[in-house]
Amino acid sequence: MTIGYNGRVGYASPNFFGGKSKDALVDAGYGALPTGWSHTDVGTQPCVSVLIDGAHATGPVRGLMTNLSSGATYGLLGWFNLSGTPSLAFCLAGYAADGARCLECGTDGKVRLVKLGNAPNRWSGRTAVSGWSSAALPLTGNTFKHVAWFMDAATLGLSHCWMTLMIDEVEQWSLDIGAMPTDTENTYFELCPDIDDVNAAISVRMYDCAGLLGATTDAPHLVAWPKPKVTAQHPIDDYADVWTGVGSLTDLYKNWDDAAGNDGDTTYNWTNTTDKQQVGHGQTAATIGIDADTIIRSYFVATEGPVANIVHRTASGGTKWAGYLYTGLSALVSLVNPGTTYLGVNTAITRSSGSWAIADVDAIRFGLQTAAADHDYEWRATSIMLQWLTYLTTLPLTTTPTLPAGGFVQTGMF
Repeated sequence: MTIGYNGRVGYASPNFFGGKSKDALVDAGYGALPTGWSHTDVGTQPCVSVLIDGAHATGPVRGLMTNLSSGATYGLLGWFNLSGTPSLAFCLAGYAADGARCLECGTDGKVRLVKLGNAPNRWSGRTAVSGWSSAALPLTGNTFKHVAWFMDAATLGLSHCWMTLMIDEVEQWSLDIGAMPTDTENTYFELCPDIDDVNAAISVRMYDCAGLLGATTDAPHLVAWPKPKVTAQHPIDDYADVWTGVGSLTDLYKNWDDAAGNDGDTTYNWTNTTDKQQVGHGQTAATIGIDADTIIRSYFVATEGPVANIVHRTASGGTKWAGYLYTGLSALVSLVNPGTTYLGVNTAITRSSGSWAIADVDAIRFGLQTAAADHDYEWRATSIMLQWLTYLTTLPLTTTPTLPAGGFVQTGMF
C-alpha cells in the first residue's frame, strides 16, 4: 500500500493543513487564521470550526494534509458536525471552478454529489449527479459522523472517474461521473469552499480531516484505506535551552506549548543571535494516544512523515535572517522570514535515514535554531508543535467500479 498525504509544501497554506484529532488538544495554525475561522471546543472533542459566512477565505483549507492533487486515486476523509440546521444548502467539499464536482449538504444534513454551473452562477446553476445520502450529518450537539469521499480516476480508464461516499463506514452512493474536468484545480477539493458567497448561517465543525492519495493499485475497492487521525505533539522539556523566554524564565518550553490557541506576545521565546538553539522532546506516543497506530507518510516522498507547525514573527529590524526548524531525526529545514506579524507556517519533515515509526514520536526532539552566522533579527516564536498523521483502523472496501451500458475503457496515449 502506497497511500499517503500530499507533502508538497508548494501547495500548502501557512495556516491550516489538517483537522484536529479528538486525541489531541489543538490543531495547526490556530491564532493565525483569517476572518471566518476559529478554534473551538465541542464538549470533549476539540476541533476546528469553519464558518460558512460567505466572506471566509478559501485558501487556508488547502494544505499538506488536505491537498489531493496529482494522484491516481483520492480520498477526503474526516469527522463532521454541523452547529445547527443550515438555512440553505451549501458546499461541504469541492472547489469553486466551472463544472467542478462538489459535495452538497442539504438543510437536513444529507449529502449528494453535484456539478457546478458556470461563473457567476456556479452554485445556483449546479446540477445533481448523485441522489441524496440516506444518512445525514448531525445538525447539533457533540456527535460527529465520519465522512469518506473516494475518487478513483484510474480503474475505468481516462474517460471515467468513479466516486463513492461513505458516512460512518456505510456506503451512501457510488457511481461513474464520466471524465473528470480538465482543470487541475478540480482535484484540490477544499473543505467548505466559498462558492458565490453562499451563507448557510451555521458552522461546520470537523476533526481528523485528511486528504490521501493512492496509486492505481490502491483503489478503494481493492485496498482498505486508513481511517486517519491527525494528532498534535507539544514540547515537554528544554533539551537545548539558549533562547530567552517571556512568560516562564526557567521552563522555556511552556512559552510555546500552547494547547488552546497561541497567545501571541503573552508568552514566547526569542533570540537575535547566531548559533542559538531552543529544542525539546515532545509528548510521548502513549500520552497523545497513538502508541498502537501506524504512521501515514507522504505519498510522494516516503521519508516525509510528521508535519511541523510554527507560529512566529520578527520583532526588530535586522539585516540578516537565517532561521531553521530543528529535529533530531532530520536535516535542518530553512524557514522564510515571517515578517513582523505572527504567521503560522507548516512543513513536512524528511527523515535523514530509514522510515518513520511510532517509536520516533518518543525519540524526536524539535525546536528552532539560528545559523552559525548571518542572523541578527529578533525572532519570536509563540507556538511550535508536530502533527502526526496515523491510523489504527481501516475503512470497508467500496463498490467495484463498473462501466455504464455501452461504455468502454480508454487507456494509454492516443
